Amino acid sequence: MPTVALGPGKRRQAVLLFAWNFAAVASIFVGRTIRDALFLAHESPANLPYLYIASPLVVTLVGLAYGRLADRARRERLVPGTALVLAGLVFAAWLGLGPRWIYYALYVGVECMSALVIMQFWLTAGERFAPREAKRVFGLIAAGGNVANIVVGLALSSVVARTGAEDLLLVCMGFLMVVATLAVVLGGSGRPPTPRPTRRPGAPAQAPPGSSHLRALAPMIVCMVLAVTLLDFQFKTIATAAYDGDRVAMVRFFGYLSVGTGGVALLIQFFVTGRLLERLGV
Repeated sequence: MPTVALGPGKRRQAVLLFAWNFAAVASIFVGRTIRDALFLAHESPANLPYLYIASPLVVTLVGLAYGRLADRARRERLVPGTALVLAGLVFAAWLGLGPRWIYYALYVGVECMSALVIMQFWLTAGERFAPREAKRVFGLIAAGGNVANIVVGLALSSVVARTGAEDLLLVCMGFLMVVATLAVVLGGSGRPPTPRPTRRPGAPAQAPPGSSHLRALAPMIVCMVLAVTLLDFQFKTIATAAYDGDRVAMVRFFGYLSVGTGGVALLIQFFVTGRLLERLGV
């Protein structure tokens, strides 16, 4: 595991961001696991393509609305306020479980929640560290998400038989409240201004090193989304047939699967990624 030389203030911020990332990814994992189990228990997987179309459209609209709001509100208040609103919506969904439409709304809503929570986290993290500091500490901060997948996945698999799938939505709500609390605590720790490079008036703009890779980013994202969507549809169709719509069994399976994939991801992140980047570059 790489060592990071940080001052006491920066070290405290890194710990808070690690915990924030843990809570954010945990809320997303719990939300997606429960919404998938409930949807597949009540609806046919054949209806998933409609949600694959609706989700990005709604996320785009929410993102545009959030962008306008972010220009007017202070981030120190907007971030915890957003987490608390999302927690309230999750609680409302838990109270309203029953009608068919709620499972469709929950599916799309969790996607919106995921986009907002992750975006706010990394925007905040990017403001806290200069580029050199970020290169040293972001790997450790990002590990909070993989740890969350392992710990929360194991916990869900252990308790779902006693709690039922529906009541685990309250766990998602709880993690969102933790996110709001950590955002408030981190907002009060002070943020030194991050120096930005300046350019002399009239000097030609220079492309940053490695910017040529950005040309391939759009087609890479398109291919990734297509592959993930097709695999997600096949995976959920098979899971529904294998467990015959048993939402408790599906939650347990999704939890154990997260433990395995999270463990592999953590090993790759700490022991493979850094060495490959050092030898091959981006």
